[in-house]
Amino acid sequence: MTERSEHLISLFLLDPSAMTEEQARELSSWISQDTRNTKEFIRASLFRRCIHDILLSSDEGRICILHDSMTTSDANAESFFDKQFWHLLLQEEATAPKIEIESPAIPEHELFQKIEPMQQVRREKKVRRINKKSLFKAILSTAALIFFVFYFASLYNTKNVEVATLTDSLNAQWAESSAPTINSRLMTNHTPLMLRKGYAEIVFDNNSKVVVEAPAEFQVLSYDEIKLTYGRLYVTVPQEAMGFIVSTPNSKIIDLGTEFGVQTDINGSTELHVAKGKTALVSGAGDTKNNILVYAGAAKKVAYDSLESIDIACNNRMFARYIDSKSRFVWRGQNISLADIVGGGNGFGSGVLNQGIEVSTGRATFTLATTDMHAGRGGYVRVPSNPYIDGIFVPGLGSDMTQINSVGLQTGAFPNTSGMIWGYIINGAWHHGFDVERHNLQLDGVTYDGKRNPAITMHSNLAITFDLHALREKLPGVSIKSFSSTFGVSNTVEKWLKNRDFSDMDQSPEVVRLAREHEATAEFWVFLDGEKVLQQKVSSASKAGIVDVPVDESVRFLTLAVTEADDTSMFDWALFGQPELILESSN
Repeated sequence: MTERSEHLISLFLLDPSAMTEEQARELSSWISQDTRNTKEFIRASLFRRCIHDILLSSDEGRICILHDSMTTSDANAESFFDKQFWHLLLQEEATAPKIEIESPAIPEHELFQKIEPMQQVRREKKVRRINKKSLFKAILSTAALIFFVFYFASLYNTKNVEVATLTDSLNAQWAESSAPTINSRLMTNHTPLMLRKGYAEIVFDNNSKVVVEAPAEFQVLSYDEIKLTYGRLYVTVPQEAMGFIVSTPNSKIIDLGTEFGVQTDINGSTELHVAKGKTALVSGAGDTKNNILVYAGAAKKVAYDSLESIDIACNNRMFARYIDSKSRFVWRGQNISLADIVGGGNGFGSGVLNQGIEVSTGRATFTLATTDMHAGRGGYVRVPSNPYIDGIFVPGLGSDMTQINSVGLQTGAFPNTSGMIWGYIINGAWHHGFDVERHNLQLDGVTYDGKRNPAITMHSNLAITFDLHALREKLPGVSIKSFSSTFGVSNTVEKWLKNRDFSDMDQSPEVVRLAREHEATAEFWVFLDGEKVLQQKVSSASKAGIVDVPVDESVRFLTLAVTEADDTSMFDWALFGQPELILESSN
């Protein structure tokens, strides 16, 4: 299509009455010159004008247009003339707002220049005028006729078409002797594929991505539809490919700009779990179809012999969303647990509970050097044994400036502290003192046991810096969206303060306040590449704080720190609860 033809079609779709007769003749001539031109005009005038508009403005229209009556795998003339479909098109056209185009003002002197003197007027041959309205009707009638011809002809030409590519696979074992390999093109006439083990990633030509998890049987039906006989798959559809369909033995799931997972049992029952956006779920057959919308965070199940769908708990983590055969990485939508990394893990559960980092050396440890408070070491300490932890340090000790990462970045944000610390930085949430029994810590009454509720214990005057670039290198295809956590001083402090005898201690104002108020206060900090994004004091008697900050792809270092407040560092049993890096697909 040339720039000129695009301009003419745009004029026609915008306001036919604004076109000149010459432009109308030119458009009509261009349409009839070549069948390819006709196809382009039909696609623009019918699809883009009607169908696309409805897709963007009406959920009901999406469901109507995109259900099984419009798929190339089983389309027929009767289903094509769906009354609801044409009613929606007519309604869209009837309710579309009129667009008024002002005619350009013509300077008065040009009007006079166009008037010829009377004596120069000559008798000319009569030119037969073409009625613009009739011409436009002819264009539309011709276009509609050709559209139907091409549409019904296309029903018989959907076979043997390459519509997708197997872009990756991991530990894949196929049932067929001629199993597809990476970069193989998949065709619409391909027999069903059986994936016995492993994972396969398929990208359709419209950029829709499907990750299939074995055991599964599936079949590519068209450029925007896949059939799942049994197994699991996860679909990521870009906005421009909205309308992608997953067919199962008893239902169809129609994308409305989403990410979703589908599981089909060997008996034919179907589960739909929507992670983002919304989908249309069509169950049943013939006139008994049941169409509903399913939104993000919701899930439905359709039994094999049932028309109705039932609500079930949404579990997006059950689906493999992204695979990478080079790093042998499978991502199921889980986030990175920084507590797990402190425990020597990869962020996905491989860390060891109660393992942590010894403050003076940076080495992994399980044991307390002492149960008492003691002076921390100055300077920045690297953690070479853990690629995801850049280093640890005692903030505000001995200088107005504190180094917070390995590239030498310093900050003066921290106040001067005593440098007194307890224990080590722990994957878990507990405290044990010389007169305090070992027990799990709490925030807002929730006990953090390190398993169901993971946490990082960091007594006041401790800090840790994570290397996000190292994590990104291990997570191809996945990006870090944000950091989130609750934080505070354990509610259990009150119990032990009430039982503590302070008479043998120095009666400084800070100690007196601690003994009188029965609560401890600490100050919590978060930095991104040395830029402070959180500074907040929280006491053991107050509600826990919540941090949720976006993390740009350029950010390398995330620093978490706890410092003492104005009531000494005693009883600052501080923790970051559920500290996570929130991930999303880079696609």
